[in-house]
Amino acid sequence: MTNIKERGYSYQNSYSELFWKFPQFLLKNEKYKSMKDSSKIAYMLFKDKISLALTNNWIDEDGMIYLIFQQKDIMEMLNCYQGKVKSTLDELEKYGLLEVVRGGFDAKAGKNIANKYYLLQPELKKEDLYLSANTNSKTLDSSGYAEIARREKNSETLDSSGYAEIARREKNVEPLDNSGYAEIAQVKDNIYINNSLDTIDTIDTKKERLQQQLLL
Repeated sequence: MTNIKERGYSYQNSYSELFWKFPQFLLKNEKYKSMKDSSKIAYMLFKDKISLALTNNWIDEDGMIYLIFQQKDIMEMLNCYQGKVKSTLDELEKYGLLEVVRGGFDAKAGKNIANKYYLLQPELKKEDLYLSANTNSKTLDSSGYAEIARREKNSETLDSSGYAEIARREKNVEPLDNSGYAEIAQVKDNIYINNSLDTIDTIDTKKERLQQQLLL
């Protein structure tokens, strides 16, 4: 039971991990990237409903999959008002990503027939696929070069700090050397002074001895 609580899937984390797949062409392709965001989101949500269409067997006599929605369903999906739903569907039709087959009214059954929404694939060229792959490659290369540049910059900074440290140490050594020479010079001066004093003292002593001899 312990493993289940630690590693099992609960309804909370399962719900939080649900996601939709957003088609890249809606952002990269020159023809479709100018569409409104609401239309792009609608296309993504409609595409996600294809699995539901298969479950409900929403397949026509030609084997093509269609979706069935009511206005309120689309309003709830897009979280918008009815006018926004109409403009969104119109734009998807305008860009050739949606085709609506009107159901009309069935006189025999005495009820309205639901519209069929056919989600269409984008019209892409070989150049579009090449540009998409090239863009991804450039993004990867740019991030790679950026990483290399960052490392080189850090290396240069490290080298600079290394040279700076050496320079700082050399600078600290120079005052030490100068103070050393000053100390040596001072010692030499003291020796010279002492020698001079000794010489003077010797001369004075000789004078005194001569004077004493003359007096005798």
